[in-house]
Amino acid sequence: MKLKIILILLVIVSIGTVVWINVNKDHKDPHNLKTDFTLTATALFDEFNSDPESANKKYLGKVIEVSGILFEISLGDETTPPTLLIENKDGSGYINCEMDIRHANQAENLSEGQEVRLKGLCEGFIMDVTLGRCIVIDTK
Repeated sequence: MKLKIILILLVIVSIGTVVWINVNKDHKDPHNLKTDFTLTATALFDEFNSDPESANKKYLGKVIEVSGILFEISLGDETTPPTLLIENKDGSGYINCEMDIRHANQAENLSEGQEVRLKGLCEGFIMDVTLGRCIVIDTK
């Protein structure tokens, strides 16, 4: 009976340790990540919209630089990073870019209708393409 309790406690501690390590691991600064793909918001959205499965295999987890017109800015707060929507050329969808919390102040200098180039990690497609840990590379 004691052996069973010790084994259960050991499993719980092991699972807790793995979770703690993954939650607290140091995420690399997006500025230092190598870009895997560079394309327009329209090209990225169209690729996901026409064949989501193939686009997921190609882009999921990859660092993408995307350029387009800024449609909407949600500034967030101390715990929630800003979110930027870059519109598809025909307005049928968006690239949803959640800013990296370390670079959240970059969103304060942007305005809707402005052309931007962002870099972020592709997280997939649910009605819109989602990029996480984004940073602003350039504006016009």
